[in-house]
Amino acid sequence: MGSIKITHGLAEGTLVHGTEQGDGTGKILGGKGGCGFRFSRNLGAWYLPHSRDRVSKSWVIRDAEQRLTAAGHTVTVEIDDASPGRNFAEAEAERNERAETRAERYGSRGVRAAQAGEARWARNRERASHIPMGQPILVGHHSERRHRNFLRKLWRSDGIAVKDMQRGEYWAARAAAAEKYKDRREALPTTLRRIEKLDAELRSLDRRLAEAAERAADAGPDGRADRLRAFWRRLLRREPVPVPDSPGVVRLRTTREQTAGQLAYWRDHVARLEAEGAKVWGPADFSKGDFALHRGRWFEVIRVNPKTLTVPWQHYMFSLKVLTVEAATKAHQSGGRLNTDRFPYDDVQGRMSAEEMTAKLAQPAEPQAG
Repeated sequence: MGSIKITHGLAEGTLVHGTEQGDGTGKILGGKGGCGFRFSRNLGAWYLPHSRDRVSKSWVIRDAEQRLTAAGHTVTVEIDDASPGRNFAEAEAERNERAETRAERYGSRGVRAAQAGEARWARNRERASHIPMGQPILVGHHSERRHRNFLRKLWRSDGIAVKDMQRGEYWAARAAAAEKYKDRREALPTTLRRIEKLDAELRSLDRRLAEAAERAADAGPDGRADRLRAFWRRLLRREPVPVPDSPGVVRLRTTREQTAGQLAYWRDHVARLEAEGAKVWGPADFSKGDFALHRGRWFEVIRVNPKTLTVPWQHYMFSLKVLTVEAATKAHQSGGRLNTDRFPYDDVQGRMSAEEMTAKLAQPAEPQAG
């Protein structure tokens, strides 16, 4: 059995070196029921998907090490979660570039498959045109076998043509999705939701680091109160927390640094969008009685909340383009409390005051074309 080395770094991800074809490592690392690795011809090694720019998945590495050792291999593990990896902006630029490459590759596949299917279909129709329309199979005639064989081959060929055209549609859809990858990822509502999630993750990491520091202070011989006071002063100033360099704490600290970097990047992106004219809506922009544009329709604001707007229940709207509290009350047939909906500020596309909406509704409706 050979000597196998499992390495992990933020820039390279988790890799397995030293395997050979036929040594049985394929079933352990990437087979059905394996450890989840994949083999890369470009790298010449097994890699763990989605492990770049992230801390190590120790449980996966430990599982792979135990399985390989049980199979008779000599395994060494090197994990480096402390060394800085790529800048998040560099990684994001690489992801966008790869999406463009995927769009070109998928588009070419779709065109080739669609052209092949259409050509085969046209060729089949030309072949079938030699048989008069409605011509039945003459049972017992000398042409019966030839006619049946022709129809069977034509049916099989038509099936191949349809599959080719369906494959062309599939790859065309994949290409369209890859083309929109960057726009969708950098859209303002998506970015705002991502920032909120990253901010929550950062607070969670700070709490976990604080708990680790408190446990370290409890383990010390003396000076616990002084260390805790110093720790909380540093935490409130967002300073790095000095905690023991155990593997788990190293992963926490590295994850916090990466999360903070992502948060800064996306906040800068939002600032650029605002400089270009985009609007980030918030509680200060609305008051009770205003109207908010939500997915193409206007809703009267019943209550302004810190993270959401309360509006009448959207099912009251039916075919209306403007839903007021008065219209919702009339549509509320069961009586009692008026049902309401809430939607976040990142899902708001516009604002109109009550006076502006009154003037808008007073205008005559524009005649529809046709």
